[in-house]
Amino acid sequence: MQEAQAQNAVQNCMGAIPVCQNTFTQNLSYSGNGTINELNATNQGCLTTGESNSVWYILSASANGVLVFTLTPSTPADYDFAVWDLTDKSCSAISNGMAPIRCNYASLINSSAGGTTGLSTSSSIPSIGAGGGSFSSSINATAGQTFAILVNNTSGNTSGYTLSFAGSTCQITDTYPPYFKSDTLPAGCSGPTSIKLVMSENVLCNSLATNGSDFTLNPASASITSVVSTACTTGSNFTNQFTLNFSAPLTPGTYSINITTGTDGNTLIDNCGNSMPTGGSISFTIQPPVHVQVSTQFGCNGTPSGLISASASGGATPYTYKLNNGVWGSSSTYSGLTAGTYTISVKDQNGCIDDTIVTLTPSAPIVITGISSTNLSCYNANNGSIT
Repeated sequence: MQEAQAQNAVQNCMGAIPVCQNTFTQNLSYSGNGTINELNATNQGCLTTGESNSVWYILSASANGVLVFTLTPSTPADYDFAVWDLTDKSCSAISNGMAPIRCNYASLINSSAGGTTGLSTSSSIPSIGAGGGSFSSSINATAGQTFAILVNNTSGNTSGYTLSFAGSTCQITDTYPPYFKSDTLPAGCSGPTSIKLVMSENVLCNSLATNGSDFTLNPASASITSVVSTACTTGSNFTNQFTLNFSAPLTPGTYSINITTGTDGNTLIDNCGNSMPTGGSISFTIQPPVHVQVSTQFGCNGTPSGLISASASGGATPYTYKLNNGVWGSSSTYSGLTAGTYTISVKDQNGCIDDTIVTLTPSAPIVITGISSTNLSCYNANNGSIT
């Protein structure tokens, strides 16, 4: 008699089995759980008993469309499952409490023949408990969306099962290489020394050279000294985000990060073995530091008619302004001011501040230096004058 597979790395989310084709055959079911108990009351959904003889899978949609699947046991058995949206996230999001978007805990007696279960367009219920049917509702997936699936071998069956995604229109078969999806510069008031990159899909941690040699910076005002992925350093097999560290702060300007073959002999490789082509790149711009400019004017001498108008550039919007030791606010115009010296400050979204000092000087007062007049020549004449 065959025995179920004993504890294995794939029984943790961070070691999830990649699904790269429409059909995946699990020849032997798993027993026990992984080294990490990832389910709790906040994230287990309908799986009220948590993990039970569990195994994890991970897959990505290559196109917009519907995600469905059918789990067919090799011999009648009770399998339960939950599905999480892991797009732009790591498995730690699940451990930290993220709930599943689909779940099915139907008992064998309420399941389809033989214990068949899965997602179907014929169901409208996303989460089903023990007394419900064995198919939960389908998922409207978008291209690049990543899903983690946990399968519980509730009945302790040893014979395995088949996972079929053949009815999906979101294209589970993955023949596409990964690419840069987004970048984030750290907030700060000086040139950044790192940048965070998010990939279009998970890449294998063992394809990521930790010395940063898979990447080049252009223009090369600094070198890339290392790459760090929290998921990889905590034991995951894959990651979709990591941080590149630079040898020196970058000055303002436009840069690109480019992919090259690293010292490990490869570029980045996704879970399905697709290599990112050399030359792939992502551009980013570092703004100059925040800077304030002012213009002034003054009305009549002796009256509080001074005006200061401020504007800002650089840094990160939005900006706020203040006059002297006043309160920060969105208004950048100050009126009704008397003659004197003022400090105008601007603060950007990152809390970076620039000041400038201006002096309001009134115009010289109007002085009448002399008057001459000519009287009227006669009553009702209009030939008088004052100069």
